[in-house]
Amino acid sequence: MNRTSSRLSQITRLSAAFVATLGVLATAHAQTVKAPPPVVAPAPAAAPVTPLDNQWHGGISIGGAAASGNASSFVLSGAADGVKATAQDKISLWGIANYGTSKNNGVKTANSDSLRLGGRYDYNLTQRVFAFGTAEGETNKVAGLRSRIGADVGAGYHIVQTPDTSFDVYAVSVRRTCATRTAPRPAALNSCLASNPRIG
Repeated sequence: MNRTSSRLSQITRLSAAFVATLGVLATAHAQTVKAPPPVVAPAPAAAPVTPLDNQWHGGISIGGAAASGNASSFVLSGAADGVKATAQDKISLWGIANYGTSKNNGVKTANSDSLRLGGRYDYNLTQRVFAFGTAEGETNKVAGLRSRIGADVGAGYHIVQTPDTSFDVYAVSVRRTCATRTAPRPAALNSCLASNPRIG
């Protein structure tokens, strides 16, 4: 009888110890489990700088719209740009065109008819200092501008120049613009102007 009571007592103590151990393990596990970290959207990537690989990089975009009814309209636009760069120099070309008409009561009217083309050449004199020249031509018939041609030369400084970011400052030393207007614009507007130096 005493032996049976002793065994029951041992079994009771072991069961209590086992239950206590399970309680400690469960508490420790509950303390170590953490809530998952919040999902953070990645920051947008910076626009890449033109690679210095002596290859052309650029793009072309074309858009348009048309509508009809009591009055009709048509719009077409396009833009293109290209850049080729090396460690020594860079060539940039661009162009943009817009054309639009509307028709009301049988009368057709031109709302836009413009074209602009340009280019720029940069040459690195040192790792930071560069010289450049820009030329651009434009025509806008709706605005009465038959042609406008501009050119400028200047120098600049590369403040920041890394594979991902570039920031330059420049000063234009000479700029000349020639414009030709269509009738009935005054002939006095057909002129060439030289501007003062400016900082850009």
